[in-house]
Amino acid sequence: MELHPLPLALLEHRSDCVELPILRHRFASVTFRSVQISDWQQNNPETITLTALAYEAMLGLFVYNIIIAMPTEDSTLPPALDIRLQSAWTYAAGKLRLQDGKGGTYLTPYRNAQHRGGAFVSTMSIGARGMRALWVERQSGQMVKNVMACNLLQPMLNIGIPGEDDTEQRITRIDGIDGKKVFKLHSYDLRGKVAICYA
Repeated sequence: MELHPLPLALLEHRSDCVELPILRHRFASVTFRSVQISDWQQNNPETITLTALAYEAMLGLFVYNIIIAMPTEDSTLPPALDIRLQSAWTYAAGKLRLQDGKGGTYLTPYRNAQHRGGAFVSTMSIGARGMRALWVERQSGQMVKNVMACNLLQPMLNIGIPGEDDTEQRITRIDGIDGKKVFKLHSYDLRGKVAICYA
């Protein structure tokens, strides 16, 4: 993910403009097929946050918190982009260890019990405030589609676990998405049919 500042030539009417750096974050170990991002929320004058729901075809769904720090003129801190994995709905057979791009590791839970075979997501949506999400998934070889819904406001626990080399590694244990089946139907395809998820 990259954040690029607007060219200063477009902001000539602003007298307080300064040149800003390009902010980047690399998602290690995953290749997303689809990403939905909520509207931004401003928690304080220097920070805005967003929530992203991302789908990786082989691994499942991932919820990220995106924190963008834009210090005021009086601050000495530089602009910053911080992206943290919050929760996961995994299709992998076991626990996943994903690199966070900063020398740490995300540890996801085991896959959900109802996913005994392969499954895939055909469409998904996240609420404007990043509080809820829904998606449509289907088991491989079946025509039945399950509409799943969940709340996204879940805590994240940071713990230290000794690694194999007996050194302390920073590991973030991720909660599972509390997805619940809210509707079931027979359909060949629901791609693009789920457009809005409130809140």
